[in-house]
Amino acid sequence: NGYTLYDNYGDIFTQYFNREVIWSRPAPGAFGDGGIDREMNPRSANGYGSITPLQELVDDYEMKATGLSIKDPASGYIPQRPYDGRDPRFYATILYPGATWKGKVLDPNGADAPRSGQIATNYWPRKYLLPSVDLFAGTGGSDRKWVLIRTAELYLNYAEAQNEAAGPAAEVYDALNAIRSRAGMPGISGGTKETLRENIRHERRIELALEDHRFWDVRRWKTAQQADNTEVHGVAVTGTGNVSYSYPVIEKRV
Repeated sequence: NGYTLYDNYGDIFTQYFNREVIWSRPAPGAFGDGGIDREMNPRSANGYGSITPLQELVDDYEMKATGLSIKDPASGYIPQRPYDGRDPRFYATILYPGATWKGKVLDPNGADAPRSGQIATNYWPRKYLLPSVDLFAGTGGSDRKWVLIRTAELYLNYAEAQNEAAGPAAEVYDALNAIRSRAGMPGISGGTKETLRENIRHERRIELALEDHRFWDVRRWKTAQQADNTEVHGVAVTGTGNVSYSYPVIEKRV
């Protein structure tokens, strides 16, 4: 019926009409308390910084060149440059210290420091946000929708169900790799039903990040006691120029 994987991942969430989005609802307006941009933007952009992605999510984005986890010694990950060379969906989903946003470099020790008493990981959402929105002037807003169901989720649902029913097969890899290819990531091949299950679950975490799926997925998989019963971390940046990074615990979740 004309629904497809849209070429540009980031644009799916900022266009009011998009042929990947099957079901959606209007998002809150850009300005004022409760507005999508006001709540999600960093403080240097006159936002509240209320939404704060976890270090654990950041760590799950693979390296673009190799398609490997940053925990793999062969991945090409450099701890002193942790945000270089990651899955392109990382840059479309999360703003991080040192990123440039609306002409400013994000600084959690300066203009983007959290408010007093605010729990903050020093990461901010990028998904759904428009660079054109000026929260100081109250201009540049554009209608967007919260995505409830989109074509990529159907690919992932199909891949998961088919793997559970019949194990690895070409149609499972085709569905999974269509999504990875759209993002500019290397394809996945080979492996057992169990390893492919983990690949599919990882792909859901990345592709659908900040879209209200993860909470339900880990319960459906009966893994919530492991996924959610743990310490979670943020990032702290020390120094200027050649900075260093540490990853403090921000919450002990039970």
